[in-house]
Amino acid sequence: RVLLISVLILPSALRVREVSTALKAAQAQVRILVGGAPFRFDSRMWQEVGADAMGDTASDAVRIVQHWMDDLS
Repeated sequence: RVLLISVLILPSALRVREVSTALKAAQAQVRILVGGAPFRFDSRMWQEVGADAMGDTASDAVRIVQHWMDDLS
C-alpha cells in the first residue's frame, strides 16, 4: 500500500510526521510518498517527517510507485 501526500504549506508538511508516527504505531504496511512546495525547498524534510520518498513532480511520483511495485514482484 502507498499513501501519497501533497502539501502546499509548511505547517501541513510538518503534520506528515503525525501520520507517519500513527501508521507505524498501528504497524500498517504502508509506504509514504510526499511532494509539494515545502519538500522542494528543503531536500531532507521528507526524511525528517518519516516519509519513505519524495517526488518533485507527478511523474516522479509515478516512477517511484512503479519502482516500489517492481520490488514487490
